[in-house]
Amino acid sequence: MQKTRKQILGLLLLTMTMPVSAAPDVSDPATAVEAWVRLKGDSDGKLTYEWVSGTAYGIPFDAIGEPLFRIESVTIRQFRRQGRARYIEKTFSCRLYRHTSSGAFIDRWLNPYTQEIVDLKPSCGAGPTVTYSPETVELVSDIAFTSSALDRPMQLHLTESIDHYIIRRNAHSEFRASPQASPRRENSEDTFTVAKAVANDTGRSHWLPTYHWSSVTEWMRSLNMQDQPGRMLWSIDGRNYLAVDELPKDFRLAVDQLQPGVLQHHFQWE
Repeated sequence: MQKTRKQILGLLLLTMTMPVSAAPDVSDPATAVEAWVRLKGDSDGKLTYEWVSGTAYGIPFDAIGEPLFRIESVTIRQFRRQGRARYIEKTFSCRLYRHTSSGAFIDRWLNPYTQEIVDLKPSCGAGPTVTYSPETVELVSDIAFTSSALDRPMQLHLTESIDHYIIRRNAHSEFRASPQASPRRENSEDTFTVAKAVANDTGRSHWLPTYHWSSVTEWMRSLNMQDQPGRMLWSIDGRNYLAVDELPKDFRLAVDQLQPGVLQHHFQWE
């Protein structure tokens, strides 16, 4: 049955007068922490599985840039709440590499700039523990890593589209493998896209957004680029899952072949 003009106008008026949920105020440090935990995992402590896939590009200063190889990884993550906007985070990740054209999983790769065959070793391992509070984000580790995302309140930036929020975090970081090693610097950006209806639901402990990470950094040491001037660009897309069985099947099989049973990892908490 077609609606009359009066009914249509009534529906429009009702829509215009309905209360509109405000976007999360991520300029508030406590709100930013609560948003970050729901973007990256689950505030009630459930395990989440952040799967990402993307490409590493070479950007030499004296030659044309090109895709080098693809990367695919999963990060198993768990947050433990310590109070409002206070959390401890533990992670465990597995990283694999793929050929850019065939998509086959690889552990060796021909460097197009040096013509040397180098190892691209897939790996699994625990990440550093991180604590979050309205006052600061801290890395619980003695590694020589500094970042604009650490030792200060959480800093997020939110943009609204019609049905979604786009939330970004920028980070400028530096890592030294040893006191004698030269610093490795990186500029990166995390970008999350989450439905407004999800983010505005105060009862949800996870938002399961789509995810993009981009980074400009120095050559990977394993590429053995020596004095070749240039940088790498990483462009990664992915999303979060609540169950390991939701991960792509071929990826799960490859990880299980690398380290059987590792995807059933559970964290030990004191």
